[in-house]
Amino acid sequence: MPACTFRSFDDRRPVMQWAGLLALCAVLLSERVLSASIISTFSDSNCQDSVTSLYGPNGYPNGTCTDIRRSGPYGSFQIVGLDPGCTVTLYMFDNTTDICGGFQDEHTQIAVCYNSTWAFYSIDFCDPAAAGSGNSTSSSNSQNNGSGSSSHTGAIVGGVVGGVLGLAAIIGATVYFTRRSVTRANADDGPPENTRPHVSEMFSEHAKELPVQPEVYEKTANSVRLPPVELPAEHYDRYRVRPNTPPT
Repeated sequence: MPACTFRSFDDRRPVMQWAGLLALCAVLLSERVLSASIISTFSDSNCQDSVTSLYGPNGYPNGTCTDIRRSGPYGSFQIVGLDPGCTVTLYMFDNTTDICGGFQDEHTQIAVCYNSTWAFYSIDFCDPAAAGSGNSTSSSNSQNNGSGSSSHTGAIVGGVVGGVLGLAAIIGATVYFTRRSVTRANADDGPPENTRPHVSEMFSEHAKELPVQPEVYEKTANSVRLPPVELPAEHYDRYRVRPNTPPT
């Protein structure tokens, strides 16, 4: 069985495929339970050693020509049960005619042993109103084949019930291991990145980087120091402030 461990929804496709296959098996088993038109094959020529069972198909009214040899070689067969209103027509194998074109027998009966010269059959004239009821017409077995038919019918019922229980067990086990694998995978991975709490430091100042300042260079001045110079006397006399003197 495919591994049930997955990390995303796309990886669940193998599990979904198995679930679809199990659902199909359940439908097929339910059809077999509802259908009581059964023909059983035997390995010997006296309907003693059971081989397999053929279910239907029923015809409303005309049935499908079915090859008895589809389930493998057989030495004899018998009609085990029929749905309400159904009748079985048997056909011999004939290379010169089409399928179900050989000699036919329309007066078939339940629990009568037929040899392998009959190769085809069709189930006709079934009652549509009673198709879903699951009731079937039955007759008492003949003195020669009574014990064989009863035991074979019991084996069929037991096989159907066992198949349904086995299918339920498989579905339950698949669901259980799938959920267990998902839980374990989630525990190993931890919480998703977007759900993890944000850890922040309290009572701390966020350090900010100052911008880079340009370097400043001082240029040396090219100045010449001159000695003090005394102004001439006439220049000094021109700009000297004289006190106000009264007129004489």
